[in-house]
Amino acid sequence: MNNRRILIANVASPERDTRRVLIANLAKGQIGEQAANLFGSLLISHLQLVTMARSELAPDRRAPFFVHVDEFPNFATDAFASLLSEARKFGTHFCLAAQYLAQTSARVRSAVLGNAGTLMVFRVSAEDAEVLAPEFHPLPAPELTDQPPFQAWVRRSDSQRRVAFIEPPLFQSRNCRARIIAQSRRNFARPRAIIEQSHRLK
Repeated sequence: MNNRRILIANVASPERDTRRVLIANLAKGQIGEQAANLFGSLLISHLQLVTMARSELAPDRRAPFFVHVDEFPNFATDAFASLLSEARKFGTHFCLAAQYLAQTSARVRSAVLGNAGTLMVFRVSAEDAEVLAPEFHPLPAPELTDQPPFQAWVRRSDSQRRVAFIEPPLFQSRNCRARIIAQSRRNFARPRAIIEQSHRLK
C-alpha cells in the first residue's frame, strides 16, 4: 500500500468504540523508515485524541482498550508521555516493547517507568541495567546484564518480583494466514476505488 492510500483511508471511527481489532504493519522494509515513523506518530496522536474524548463517557461505560506497540520509541514523542499518564483513567492500557533506553527521550522514559504496572526486563546493557535495577530493588544491576536467553526479571503492580522463563514458540503453524486476511478484508475492508472516489467528491 503506498503512502497516499494510507493517508486517505478512512480511520475516523476509533476501533476502541466498535470493539474491533486494528493492526498497523509499519515495517520499515516495506514503507521506509520516515514513512513508518510518520504514520506511527499519526496513529499515536489519533489515539490520544480518542482517548481524551472518552472523558465524556461515564467511568462504567469506558470499556477497556489495549494497545500493543512494538519498537515504540520510533513513535514516542513528548505527547506520548502525556498519553501514558492520562490513559489509564480512560480505560486505555499499553503493552510497550523497546530494545534499549537510549532510544527514548528522558521525559518518555520517566513516563514509562513511572506508569508501568508490570515491567519485564530481559538481558540489557550495563548502562540500562543501572537505570532499571532500582525498579527491582534490592536486585543488583549485574543480575540484569548476566541473564541467559529467554529469561527475564518481572516486576508486577502488586510489588512482586520474580524471574520469568520465556520459551521460544514450539507449536507448528496452522497455515491460516491467508484465510484470516481474506476474512478480515471481506468483513472490514472497502475497495480502493470507492475510497478514492469518496475523497475526490469531498
